[in-house]
Amino acid sequence: MMVPLKNMMDEIRSDTSGYNTELWHYRVSGNILEWTVQLSSRRDRKGYRTAVISAGQAIRTLTSRLEELGHYTLIQSFPSLEHPELVASVRLYDTYGSEKGKSAAQTAAESIGSCTELLSHLKKVAASNELNFLNAPEELSLKDDPACQSADFYLLTSRFDNPFYWLKTGYWREEAALILRKCRLDSRILHTDITTFYDGIRHREGPLQNSCIQAAVYLCRSPEVQALTVQ
Repeated sequence: MMVPLKNMMDEIRSDTSGYNTELWHYRVSGNILEWTVQLSSRRDRKGYRTAVISAGQAIRTLTSRLEELGHYTLIQSFPSLEHPELVASVRLYDTYGSEKGKSAAQTAAESIGSCTELLSHLKKVAASNELNFLNAPEELSLKDDPACQSADFYLLTSRFDNPFYWLKTGYWREEAALILRKCRLDSRILHTDITTFYDGIRHREGPLQNSCIQAAVYLCRSPEVQALTVQ
């Protein structure tokens, strides 16, 4: 039996955990849900990017909840090049009947028993979204936030800088948050900053050669906990 998509989306929109719900809208037609961003956001590239990333986060939240209910979804990113305000369409399939299951984030969280395993999985999630999760170069300074001073510092990068990768950045950001909330690493807090180091530039040399920075990622820890690097 199909779940009421509108009810589920209303729950997500009422959540205040950083989805920037004022930047995007949705409409439901049968078993298809479409995400759009406000036209005003598109006049400003950075504002449009923030809206697309936020929509990606909300999409990942929705698909995770549907996975737990035993549903399969098909996502089509930017299905109409003539209408760039249409970010994605999500088609819902009722393949598993009423059997409930586990989301990919829940399954991953249950298998993670250490921070090293967490980093390894965050890197895999990035790769599955055509992104790269790596240690931040030493020349980049930590965010000026006391909560991030005792933190391991990483970057999420992409090969190109365009709305397709922004949407995938949103997927990764929410998947990482879901995993960390569900796994048992109480000493760790994840903070993802999508603005401070974003410049829209594809670096031509150095440790970030042929990469565009999409986000700075801080895995905060207590000062006595040993720092970790991505392998």
